[in-house]
Parts: sequence; C-alpha cells; structure tokens
Amino acid sequence: TLRDGEQTPGVCFSPEEKLEIAKKLDEVKIKQIEAGFPIVSKKEQESVKAITSEGLNAQIISLSRTKKEDIDAALDCDVDGVITFMGTSDIHLEHKMHIGRQEALNTCMNAIEYAKDHGLFVAFSAEDATRTDLDYLKRIYKKAEDFGANRVHIADTVGSISPQGMDFLVKELKKNLNIDIAMHCHNDFGMALSNSISGLLAGGSAVSTTIN
Repeated sequence: TLRDGEQTPGVCFSPEEKLEIAKKLDEVKIKQIEAGFPIVSKKEQESVKAITSEGLNAQIISLSRTKKEDIDAALDCDVDGVITFMGTSDIHLEHKMHIGRQEALNTCMNAIEYAKDHGLFVAFSAEDATRTDLDYLKRIYKKAEDFGANRVHIADTVGSISPQGMDFLVKELKKNLNIDIAMHCHNDFGMALSNSISGLLAGGSAVSTTIN
C-alpha cells in the first residue's frame, strides 16, 4: 500500500498519511509492512524513519535495488529488512540493464550478502520473474537461498501469468527451494488476486498486496 500502491494514478501520500496508514496496517495485524523506497528521496527516507520509530508490532521493510547505496539508505532508516530486486528476464537484462545473466546473478548475490552481513531480513525479488527463463530463475533463487536470503519473491511485473501458470511455477520452484516463496502480482489484466491465491495454494507463503 505504501510503496507500490502509491504508484496508483493520482495517489501521493504525505508523510503524516503514510504513518497513519502504517498504524492501521499494524492494527489489522499485517506481519510485514513495506514502508517505502528510501533511496528515492529525502522525503521518502523521512517517511520510512517515522514508521520505524513508531514501535509497531509489524516488521518494517523497505525496497532496495541490488546496490550498496540503496541498502545503506535502508539501514539509515532502521528498517528490519529489505526487499532487494533486479530484473531477471532476458528482455530486462538486454534492454534495461545491458548486462548478461552471470553479471546479474553476481550483483544480486553481493547485495544479499551485504544486507545479511548488516543483520537485515532479506527478500530477493526477481523482477519480471514470470517472463524469465525457468532454469535461470531456479538457479538465481537457489543461489539467493545459499547466500542467506530469507524469502524469494515472484514478481509478475507486467501481470502476464495465469493462475494455472502460477500454480505450475510455485510447485516447480518448491522442488529446489527450502525458503519461503512470495507472490508479487501486478493487476494489468485483472488477475493479481487470482494469481496470488493460486500461488498460496501451490505452497507459497506470502503475498505482496495493497489496500485501496
């Protein structure tokens, strides 16, 4: 709600509104609140800090790219953990980041290791996971587990998967992984809810969601 949810057209929360929403999320016993993306701006950092200073029961986590400066910005906000992400589909690697698969994998592992060394809960999110080569996706998630990640996220960045596809994907990943799997579903085709539920039924254990 406080991070991806704010990307809804016309939605821009003030720091005071963000804190109020975080308190309400905590009241309804949300276990983890993704408070924001601290590296984006000074104002965003202040909002995340205000939430972490509130002493809520929920774990407060924030988003970071697979960059040291992003994780440092999160640490400065006293968060409990980070979701660190990188595009893993060939289309993202080629056209967005201009790097190969091995370089992407190395960059991701360095970020996970750095965050874990600083005592953070770490979720690794493969952006555009649902359009990523399956063998490569399995490899990068397994590596993430080996490097100490607490959870991996399946990001359906363009909302392209179906509930049947999510069922298949989660079951395939569970053959190799011993850590939690989360679904981060986008709603481009109105399938986010169905895909999220399908992933949970297939053995996933967490969902990124918003209250709108």
